[in-house]
Amino acid sequence: MAGSSPVLDGQAVASLRRLGALERIVAVFLETTPSQLNQVRQALAGEDREGLGRLVHSLKGSAAYLGAIEMMQRCKELEELARDADSEAWQAGLDAVVGAFERLAKELRRRL
Repeated sequence: MAGSSPVLDGQAVASLRRLGALERIVAVFLETTPSQLNQVRQALAGEDREGLGRLVHSLKGSAAYLGAIEMMQRCKELEELARDADSEAWQAGLDAVVGAFERLAKELRRRL
């Protein structure tokens, strides 16, 4: 995977905080993302290239809305792998997305 990216865009977090939406959005994100990652795992296990791409694209959008720079980048990479690579590369890409989510969840909890 590509080089290190910041976990979170502080300006995006500040904007959501000013709007009074940060806690609600973070709660929904932290609640729903694990099940979305499980759906990605199922698509990977079934070698469902189209489903994998669609699911990861959705995760990427959620991460972008939150300012989750690293997770967004890892999702983008996995989305590209879904189009062009084999299932072994997909697993490495998914591992990178999961790692980015875990770091993000820790950072979001710290900032709340």
